[in-house]
Amino acid sequence: MDFSGLAEQIAQHGLPGLALGVCTADSVLWSGGFGVTRAGGGRPIGTDTMFSVQSCSKMYTATAVLHAVREGLVELEVPIVRYLPEFRVRSAFEEHPERRITMRHLLSHTAGFTHEAPVGSNYLVGRESFEAHCRSISETWLRFPVGHRFEYSNLGIDLAGYIVQRRSGLPFHEYVRRSLFEPLGLRRTSFDSRVIERETDRAIGHSKGYSRRPVRVPMVAAGGVSTSVADACRRSGARAQRRRFRVSVGHVLGSGIGIRRGRTDEFHGSSTAVEGRQRQRGCGRRTASTCSTTGAAGPIGCVSTSPVSTSPPTGRCST
Repeated sequence: MDFSGLAEQIAQHGLPGLALGVCTADSVLWSGGFGVTRAGGGRPIGTDTMFSVQSCSKMYTATAVLHAVREGLVELEVPIVRYLPEFRVRSAFEEHPERRITMRHLLSHTAGFTHEAPVGSNYLVGRESFEAHCRSISETWLRFPVGHRFEYSNLGIDLAGYIVQRRSGLPFHEYVRRSLFEPLGLRRTSFDSRVIERETDRAIGHSKGYSRRPVRVPMVAAGGVSTSVADACRRSGARAQRRRFRVSVGHVLGSGIGIRRGRTDEFHGSSTAVEGRQRQRGCGRRTASTCSTTGAAGPIGCVSTSPVSTSPPTGRCST
């Protein structure tokens, strides 16, 4: 493989550095590190250097939740109020929607949630806890009826992780470490912000307009993982070789980055849904816009509200 032009591309785009790996189910074909861990300096990046992977954390969370299903801690098809009897969410479409929301809805982004919670979000990270963040979901309004269609949201994944935390009696990061990371040998992967902050071989986040990117975020299950390219290749291989770590329930989530209308948008959708059900739906991230997709019964439209929605939606879904 020829990566001779990569260093030039890194310099052209002003990147401090990156790590890259190419792997199959059986082996790592190539991996390497380029540049340094911090803008303006830092240590050289290697294949064990940890990076914050942001919303790719959802893949790890979904796998851990399915492991909890296998252990009998939770079920996919029962209302989540069985596990969180105090949970409520607001809806202009139906009374007591929380009585219909299941773990399957949370994992497949079909519960109807808005994208962000009022406590702890991409717009205002803050210092609140994962628990406070999840409790604040009750202050939001659903964007459409439960199960109506796909709409990408941090909240369903965070709520699924919170339920596993409550059911297991362990902090979410500790449950995932014991049930997923340790069995797979992922020693450079963690949800635990304390572990990540102590790590000296990690990339330091930077962004225009910010002097410092936070390591600790309240959206733990949806965006809290840091990992290395070496561990990412190990996870990919283990996922393909189910003998090493078997979750027989099925695949849940997929994700990607795409360019749309001149800007980069994060687009996450369900791939092969649990137990073989197909639910490929998605509009990506939108703010105060109208999005549409196509369902089994024909076109479906819904007027959306802002990603942090603490007021009723401005329209009704229709088919």
